Amino acid sequence: MRYAPYFIAIFLMLTTTSLAQDNNDSSQVSDTALVNSSYLKLKKAFDLTHDVKNNEAFIMAHEVLEVANTIQNDSLKAKAYNVLGVSSIMRDSNDEKALDYLNESFALYEKLLDTARMAMVYNNMALYHKYRNEYGVADTYYEKGLKLIENSKDRKSLGRKAVLYYNMAYANYKNEHYQKTIAYLNKALEIRDKIEHKILVGNIYWVFGWTYLKLNDYEKAHRYFDQTIYFSREMGNLDLKIDAYDGKIEVFTAQNNYKSANAYLLKMRVINDSLNKVLEDDKIKKIEYEYALKDREKKIALIEKEAELQKESLKISNIFNFALVSLSMILFIFGALLLKKNRQVKKERDRANELSKAKSNFYSEISHELRTPLYAVIELSGILLKGGRDFSSNAKYLKCLKFSGNHLLSLINNVLEFNKKDKRKIDVDYLEFNLKELIENITDSLEYALKENENTLEMRYDESIPRVLIGDSLKVTQIMMNLITNAIKYTSNGHIDVEVKMLIEEGDSIQVYFCVSDNGLGILEEEQEKIFKTFYREKAKNNNSYKGTGLGLSIVKQLLNVLDSDINLESEVNKGAKFYFKLDFIKGEEGVDKENEQDFFVRKLQNKLFLIVDDNKINQIVTKKVLDQLGLTCHVVGSGKKAIKTIKAKPYDCILMDLHMPEMDGYETSNQIRMFDKGVGIVALTAASGEEVAAKIKDYDMDGYVLKPYYTSNLLKAMVEAMAKRKQLSLG
Repeated sequence: MRYAPYFIAIFLMLTTTSLAQDNNDSSQVSDTALVNSSYLKLKKAFDLTHDVKNNEAFIMAHEVLEVANTIQNDSLKAKAYNVLGVSSIMRDSNDEKALDYLNESFALYEKLLDTARMAMVYNNMALYHKYRNEYGVADTYYEKGLKLIENSKDRKSLGRKAVLYYNMAYANYKNEHYQKTIAYLNKALEIRDKIEHKILVGNIYWVFGWTYLKLNDYEKAHRYFDQTIYFSREMGNLDLKIDAYDGKIEVFTAQNNYKSANAYLLKMRVINDSLNKVLEDDKIKKIEYEYALKDREKKIALIEKEAELQKESLKISNIFNFALVSLSMILFIFGALLLKKNRQVKKERDRANELSKAKSNFYSEISHELRTPLYAVIELSGILLKGGRDFSSNAKYLKCLKFSGNHLLSLINNVLEFNKKDKRKIDVDYLEFNLKELIENITDSLEYALKENENTLEMRYDESIPRVLIGDSLKVTQIMMNLITNAIKYTSNGHIDVEVKMLIEEGDSIQVYFCVSDNGLGILEEEQEKIFKTFYREKAKNNNSYKGTGLGLSIVKQLLNVLDSDINLESEVNKGAKFYFKLDFIKGEEGVDKENEQDFFVRKLQNKLFLIVDDNKINQIVTKKVLDQLGLTCHVVGSGKKAIKTIKAKPYDCILMDLHMPEMDGYETSNQIRMFDKGVGIVALTAASGEEVAAKIKDYDMDGYVLKPYYTSNLLKAMVEAMAKRKQLSLG
């Protein structure tokens, strides 16, 4: 369990949000570009400290301190000393200079009568003593900080109060005073609706999880660790996610559930590997900055002496000369900034025009891309309906339908990934899957597109690759679907090769090489960098090259970066193109294959009664048909109110619940069902994003979810797990 980093991170995230707004909190703050840029530099230094780039933050804070001493600005000096103190703690918890910096900051804020920031410095002094295991002294500083702002109602003070409550909770956790821990955590949570501070909330849930683990309340411990994982994904905070996984492992181990503990251990190992790479880079940067720091410390000492001399000199200097020099300096700075601003405005205007044009083309193209397969789906469905029951004669129409559906799904996935890119929400999901089966499904789904361009495709798959792997199968699917589709698009009357082979095998880890090559049009050398940019579509010589949204290869590069890899390209005009990359996976457990696994689930679900709740008639028909073909008994209702009435009249073993329904949605329906039936399993069927659903279903006591469209085996697995959780059946 790694506690220390979160105290610093919580505090800095909170103070950073308010830093830029404090430019006018002292009468000594001069309204100049120089002062404003210094505040912005301090804000960036806070951010770097949060990213554990402490040496860089330390140097930037020193640079601001030079400016503050030169212009004699106490407010700027106070903030600079505070950053120096915090970054010193993060660099070396035994650095006594850290406390000297913080005392300087406190004295200046006391002089400025700024009690809110005095409380902020008290918090950092407490952190200094906590790192030195002086918990009694640290608690005293926390109490002093709370006393200063206990009656404050403004947003910034509320945020600082929440942090102090959290730190008091942690101190009590360390001293094994668990009831006090819970009390302080609840006080911190009471403030969360008044401030926007996700990392604080994530860490509160994290300490809740460990506290309830110590109290042997495993259900609450699981729930709070799950909420911590959700917040860590929202923030992209790998440290917090690893510690949440660590908590889950401890809870599962305490419950003797070693299989689940091992699964989380594998996930944690994958994240640790990527985190270690970042830490190695930070070590290299740290050495570089250590040399810079020594020079900087000497320079700041000289600057401070020069500032004192300058102060004496200014008292006896000629007022006219001083005003003239000051005016010249201001005009020079203003002119330089104005010139820079004009260049910036022109650059941003050109970029905005380019982006506007690209987006206009994108929306025009996406309209075409969506309407084309939709037209095929609608018209071919009509042909099939008119053709009667002789579906064997309509095989080509069914293949067209399948291809159009897959094309639509791929397109929608690309647009959703592009949306995630804008919001920085992309996460990695580790699941067991069969890589060979995944690649074969992709190539089978593109059979119609191959024939349309009169292409052939050959797959070379290395059979030494383990059958079951652990990795993000959805992202692998999107990457390969986009690359093969791209090869088909730019190749006519040609050939496409798909190669998958094992490169490295070390213990439970393997590295796999993927390659998609064609003998099509090829790509000009000067175009090869551009094709990975969003909305870019290469202007080639055939009509097919103009199709598409311009997102495919951009998404490929983006997803590979998330998976800690990159795309490589080799191409020559009129000779074709070759795209290749490497991915790391973990070996999964060799179990039964998909077909046997599905049979196992069906056998478990025999003689059970299921209720489908969905307001969409087509969805009702599809879901019921899936269960009917498997010999499972099910009933259908079209609203949440009817579901509640039906379940009260007759017991069901499991409910398949649509989440988006009018009047009463799936969440509220589940909530009301739980008031009188705790034993029925409830599985959500939804087309919403997994991140949106995962955390919310826990709040409404639902047992799992399945994203539409889904594989039948995944649906059955979710139903079995939900019923096992509710003691309706065993997994043995």
